[in-house]
Amino acid sequence: MQRIKDPLSYFFSKSKLELEGKILRIDKEKEIKKLKDLNAIIVFQGVVTSEYWYGHPKNIFVTNFLQEAIRINNYKDHWVRLRIMHDLNGKKIYSAETKFKWEENTRIEIGSIIEEKRWIELRENYEKTSFLKEREIKSREIYILPGKNGEEYRSGIEYNLDHIFNPVILPGYLEIEADCIESFIEALDIMEINDLQVKFISCKKLIYPDSNSDS
Repeated sequence: MQRIKDPLSYFFSKSKLELEGKILRIDKEKEIKKLKDLNAIIVFQGVVTSEYWYGHPKNIFVTNFLQEAIRINNYKDHWVRLRIMHDLNGKKIYSAETKFKWEENTRIEIGSIIEEKRWIELRENYEKTSFLKEREIKSREIYILPGKNGEEYRSGIEYNLDHIFNPVILPGYLEIEADCIESFIEALDIMEINDLQVKFISCKKLIYPDSNSDS
């Protein structure tokens, strides 16, 4: 399978509503074969390390939008996820994100892909002001569908093959992300997945400003 030309641009393009569902206890080789037959495009293959830091909202990575949300909801503590995506090709993507409930059955996920130096600065700050609750390490493969009419890829459907192996070892699973319910149903049909197999469906609004909008 071919790789996407610019993975960073792809991730920044995902600022929108997103539905998410997981299919547990999969046959990974079978799912990869399906993706190969679909001429799926590889966005990422490698290891993802996520650290979850908890502390007072004023001490965590936030943007103006999130500060207002914290004020409205009267949060007394909150968390941030610092993540490194280490691709097998040697490239690393650093990010800082957080989530909170916005409306019924909807979460806001807000954050940025940031420079390594900024990531290190944030982590050093959290070591002084917050506490590390969990460090999760997993293998992840991200696939998207090829585009039409000259487009490199199709937006709105993403397949993630995940396998958590720290702090505990869990069976691998398939995570599907889609920009609307119609796309989600289509994503299931494309991979010949019965909707009764889907677990942990959630809805979230992605907001990924560029790193210069931090405050």
